[in-house]
Amino acid sequence: MNWYKLAQTTDTLDYFAELDIFPDIEKTNSLIQEKINARILGEIGRGDNGIAYDMSNGDVLKITTNSQEYKIALYLMQNPNKYIAEYKQAWQEGDLYFIVIEKLKDMVVNHPMIVSYFEDLVKIAKQKSCFNPSCFLEILENNSYVNSHPYTPIVKNYLDHLTDISSLKLFDIINPANIGISKDDGLKFFDIN
Repeated sequence: MNWYKLAQTTDTLDYFAELDIFPDIEKTNSLIQEKINARILGEIGRGDNGIAYDMSNGDVLKITTNSQEYKIALYLMQNPNKYIAEYKQAWQEGDLYFIVIEKLKDMVVNHPMIVSYFEDLVKIAKQKSCFNPSCFLEILENNSYVNSHPYTPIVKNYLDHLTDISSLKLFDIINPANIGISKDDGLKFFDIN
């Protein structure tokens, strides 16, 4: 493998070394090339459980240590929703999970007016100790401020879809940092766990 391909993941794989999960760099690059016929262009961001990469095929690859994210990705591949980013592939290699997701045009955090709606919704939910889809749906039905908002039908559709994932306890479902804007300017949720 040439030095450039090797360097594509070398810089960010130290993240996993901190967790004592250090994947073989050459194997990881080969695996990505084999599975999705693309290469890593660069890091988009990192969170508590993994790193998201911009891919040469226009998608996003998330490498995570969170098995629940993987299970949710498998569910969403079989049960898509128009308000959830398209989950295209998911596989496990050792202690790591690889998830290929549609790349969104923009992030909600770049739009203060949209963010304020979701921040208000989260604030109301915290006051009511509400952290699951069914409870959020109750808030959307019973709170006149959020019920009358133009984004509420989208959020209701999304949350209703998540109530079907009864085998997992979801805890990060309304997070402005995990909501994007699609190419057709619609809201799409991602990084659900």
